[in-house]
Amino acid sequence: MFNTGKLFFLAISLIMLSAYDAKPQHISYIVLQNEKLKETPTQFYIDRVDDERADHTYIGNVIEIGAAKKPEVYKADVKGGISAIKSFISNSIPVDKNLRPIIIKIKAFTITETLNANNSISGKVNISIAFGLQRDDDFITLGTYVGGNQYQRPVATAQQTEPMLRAAINNSLIYLNKWINAQAGTNPQLAKAVKVIFNNYDETPEGDTIYYSIKRPLKWDDFKAKPRTSSKNGAEIFASIGYTEDVALKNAVFKITLNIKVYVPKSASWVAAGNQSSYALNHEQRHFDIAKIVAERFKRNIMQAELPPYNYDGPINMLYLDALREMNKLQKQYDDETAHSTNNNQQQQWNEFIDKELAKLGIKPSAN
Repeated sequence: MFNTGKLFFLAISLIMLSAYDAKPQHISYIVLQNEKLKETPTQFYIDRVDDERADHTYIGNVIEIGAAKKPEVYKADVKGGISAIKSFISNSIPVDKNLRPIIIKIKAFTITETLNANNSISGKVNISIAFGLQRDDDFITLGTYVGGNQYQRPVATAQQTEPMLRAAINNSLIYLNKWINAQAGTNPQLAKAVKVIFNNYDETPEGDTIYYSIKRPLKWDDFKAKPRTSSKNGAEIFASIGYTEDVALKNAVFKITLNIKVYVPKSASWVAAGNQSSYALNHEQRHFDIAKIVAERFKRNIMQAELPPYNYDGPINMLYLDALREMNKLQKQYDDETAHSTNNNQQQQWNEFIDKELAKLGIKPSAN
């Protein structure tokens, strides 16, 4: 009769014996030798290296002489793993924090070897990286590099592959250096600074819109709209501010020319019959002056603001909205306190206040 108990015991014994005799998987570690780039980068430094390889366990396979004195295929990795690769890159490029901080993301780094009929070895190293900038929580990709090299070598130790691994990394850094050198002055993502220039917008010949000038005060002929019979006021103008923007990028600096517009449309200005006095015209001129004062404060606030090259329009737009709110508040306060010019004492106080503010700006009051 067949003894199933003995068969089960024998099977378990064989499994245990097989597990005991199994050799652990061998990994050959390759030690990277530090080497500085022949050309030191002048436009960037490496701020961080991220490992984004699909497989972090090893970089591939190599062939070396095994325990039986014959060529064998082994798994291969850099000694120290990704930390050693990061260290190698850090030693290749000096850290100068006055330059641009570039981030490298390693997408692939592999080595593959095969044994030839003549007992030589053919090998291939592949490397793929993305490089870019960190902006808040976003990674801005500037470019990618995919490369590598092929080689042949005699059968010996895996360390013989080290120059090929080192060359692959160095070639990616050389590409990065050349790319940034070529792009540094003209690529918007690499801009380092913002310079703002202001122009006071004017228009010749004059059309419907009057742009603020100390040489061009308001006159009653500018009031072209029909009087509003529903209004209790004797006259009204629509004074406001705006700007247009011209942008040029040169030598990694954004040159922003802001054409500041302080304006009154004739077609939106009106005066009722019998209200065309110099006193009433002065009141309307002061609305125009207030708009000019706010526009100059807007310019001052821009000059004091931090304008990041990658988002200079954001702060400028916010400061413009602030200026509009300030102007509307001042215009309302002016009309409320002067009772739309009917309070002579308050009108005189506002005249003096506006004259002082204009004088601070180097502007001679255009009306009194």
